[in-house]
Amino acid sequence: MHARYYAREAGFGASFEALVASGLAEFSGRLDRSCNRLWLALQERRIVGTVAIDGEDMGPGIAHLRWFIVDDGVRGGGAGKGLLSAALGFCEA
Repeated sequence: MHARYYAREAGFGASFEALVASGLAEFSGRLDRSCNRLWLALQERRIVGTVAIDGEDMGPGIAHLRWFIVDDGVRGGGAGKGLLSAALGFCEA
């Protein structure tokens, strides 16, 4: 989703896609820590949206909202609102 969206909207190419993928891969190794979380929006078992809170990469006590994106086909249907609400609720808790 990131690759398609940012290629279309900003002209970003493979290097941006690699940057996003490497950052997400590194973050995935830290999901066992309580300050990090990743949410998915699913439609018929297909991922149609994501958001993450990275509680480590910017220092103690700072929540970094990352990889927030919703597939073009479901925009306006509440998936993004639900993802953002979950992420903000996690930060508030």
